[in-house]
Amino acid sequence: MQGEVNMWQKQWQRWSVAAATAAALAGGLGGVSVAHAQGGTLPETMQQGNVTYVSGGIDSDESGTFKREASRWPLSIEMAARGDGKNEYIADAQVEILRGGTTVLDTRAKGPYMLVKLPDGNYTVKVTYNGKPMTRDVKVSAKGHAVASFLWPHD
Repeated sequence: MQGEVNMWQKQWQRWSVAAATAAALAGGLGGVSVAHAQGGTLPETMQQGNVTYVSGGIDSDESGTFKREASRWPLSIEMAARGDGKNEYIADAQVEILRGGTTVLDTRAKGPYMLVKLPDGNYTVKVTYNGKPMTRDVKVSAKGHAVASFLWPHD
């Protein structure tokens, strides 16, 4: 399982570098310059029970901010789908985080990234996109950063 997670993380990193390079070559997306993409702030945080989270990253400015801020959060969730020849950002996936069978977060993602603050422990992250669920087990600790990466196959 760990080897599979590392494979996905490496694939996600390659995809992220390719996306950043493409954005730089294009001079920015949607009128956002690359210099501006290096700044930016996260969207407003949300609260559900004792879980704080933020979701988004659909454009290059916001995705860069999520990537830079991820290590400051106990858990980051990354979501993409295989497209025609490349991976594509997704939004509107249903994200559920469970601890010992109890749901601690159940929400819709506003983009391909979600950063989550939650108590230390073992969790199951279940993300459903286009009716297709995927799960990852993660261990969240006070002195670390857990990553749950999801990549849906091409339809």
